[in-house]
Amino acid sequence: MSLDDGTRYIIPAMTTFNGTVHRTFNWMDSETRVRLGINNIFDKRAPLADRYFGFFSDAHRDLGRSMYLDVRVKL
Repeated sequence: MSLDDGTRYIIPAMTTFNGTVHRTFNWMDSETRVRLGINNIFDKRAPLADRYFGFFSDAHRDLGRSMYLDVRVKL
């Protein structure tokens, strides 16, 4: 990608961190796992650009922080 005057435009880097913790235990004679996960822990935003969504969607994701809870029971 280049600017109007021909100089190359460097797309800024974006690094996000994800994390999960889980615990497995026996509950009511079955193996149960509880998992808590967080995507984009520090809520890092994509670098701004003059595109449709305000960032380079083909190079970055601007989803923000998300958390999930997963419970699995093996009978």
